[in-house]
Amino acid sequence: MTGLSFFIGKGGVGKTTVSSAYAVYTAVEQARRSVLLISTDPAHSLSDILEIRLGDSPVELRVAGKRRLHVWQINAQQQFEEFLGHNREDILRVVESGTIFSRAEIEPLLDTTIPGMAEVAALLTIDDLLDSGEYDEIVVDTAPVGHTLRLFEMPAHFSRFLDFLEIASTRDQWLAQRFGSGRTGSQPFVDKWRESVERVQHALRGQNSRIVLVTTPERFALNESVRAAEALLAPDLKLRVREIVLNRAVLRAGSCPRCSQRASAFKSGREFVQRHFPRVPVHVGEDEGSPISGVDNLLAFARRVFDGSKTALRVKSPPAPELEFEAVPWPDLPTPLSLTVGKGGVGKTTLSAALGFNHRIADRTPVTVCSTDPAPSLDDVFDQ
Repeated sequence: MTGLSFFIGKGGVGKTTVSSAYAVYTAVEQARRSVLLISTDPAHSLSDILEIRLGDSPVELRVAGKRRLHVWQINAQQQFEEFLGHNREDILRVVESGTIFSRAEIEPLLDTTIPGMAEVAALLTIDDLLDSGEYDEIVVDTAPVGHTLRLFEMPAHFSRFLDFLEIASTRDQWLAQRFGSGRTGSQPFVDKWRESVERVQHALRGQNSRIVLVTTPERFALNESVRAAEALLAPDLKLRVREIVLNRAVLRAGSCPRCSQRASAFKSGREFVQRHFPRVPVHVGEDEGSPISGVDNLLAFARRVFDGSKTALRVKSPPAPELEFEAVPWPDLPTPLSLTVGKGGVGKTTLSAALGFNHRIADRTPVTVCSTDPAPSLDDVFDQ
């Protein structure tokens, strides 16, 4: 049976680094097993971590002098289009015949970037990979927690969509039988998709599947980890965190005051994790002070995290990128609107809250701060 390892966590805690390190480590330590590392995050960064160019299909990566690891950044748009392409006409026919909507009204929806598309594409890809049996271990670098919970919830949502298609199809069959025209019978593509959904659900809950929660000693990350674990236990999911990686840990303070604060935060964070996840194994990823990238460094980091070895890393600070920004005129809106955007973990929520306070004090007008993140942390920022 193919093993499935999902690395989940808040944006910015180091999921891509930890999952990549684990995949490299597994490829070396279990040389007879074929390993595939995939990313379901729409904002991929595997190529940056591994320092290689990646395309829309799996790429073989040389590890310890041999090609042992495959890496794939899933192109959600492409996968979803392929998924729809094979059965587009069947979907249109069933929905048109079983609802009040016309083909002209339905068809544009299939050409739209639908919320949850990345998650559906990821599930379809995982199902295809499991069905092929080509890999012994699949390591999944997931999107931030909110999107990942939606990924795990998607089989149940997709089942409801299939129920809708079956009901629409049944009405068409009833009319055909009643008036003696048209064809009857089940829809093969619905049956096929339902089998895929059931197969993925079984795989997610199986003994060969595990969820590894990556967090840091930072308060927001710890609180979100608890919320994520509780959400995974919902009746539709019934999934448990099997292991935890407490990442970006400062173990020794030295004479640095900030390091002393972070070492104290690590101690408190470890106690927090042990209190909320009492029987879950905890691995520690020490903060190296710079991003970890490249196969050799990832292997050394994995050995320190999963074996407890003292393998040295050759970490260097990356060169500062050359960025160019173009000023764009802001539209004249009746209510001023500010959007705070950026990579997971860079501090968007904190800055949004600070920006709201600044506007409130400066302009003396009512201000609303809202979050569009599926896993919001405004309550943590405002302490209420």
